[in-house]
Amino acid sequence: MTSISQLHQQHITHLQKHTYFLMASAGACLGFAITQTSTAMLAWPHVPLGIAVLAWGLSVWCGCKFNDRLGLTLYANFGLLEAQQRVLRGQMPAEYGASAVSTIRDAAEGHSDMAAQFGLWQFRLFVWGIIAFLVWHVWTMWLRVPATGLS
Repeated sequence: MTSISQLHQQHITHLQKHTYFLMASAGACLGFAITQTSTAMLAWPHVPLGIAVLAWGLSVWCGCKFNDRLGLTLYANFGLLEAQQRVLRGQMPAEYGASAVSTIRDAAEGHSDMAAQFGLWQFRLFVWGIIAFLVWHVWTMWLRVPATGLS
């Protein structure tokens, strides 16, 4: 049977793989968008593409911030466990220990909440980038249709 620490490690590994997958996908989308427009002149139909590029760039940034906050959460949780152990072993007075544990727990929860927000926005921005790219693609296709080609 899998222990709690093994499940926790699997969960962290899954979160990191998901984050890196989205970051790599957004990077690939950015590269593809650049290759598709390397010879294009800047024009109004490229506004959705600019939005897509911005969304994908922000998605990568949110992924980086997610990883930062995840690391801070893990570090705070380590500190929390260490403080609790020191109180139990009598290496820290209980009144100081309770204050330390409360402070560290608040920090861990704050980092965890921020990590969750960055993870959520990483995915949202990635999807918004895809939608904006598709709008750009359909718009530019529409502009290439001859006026007589629609009948």
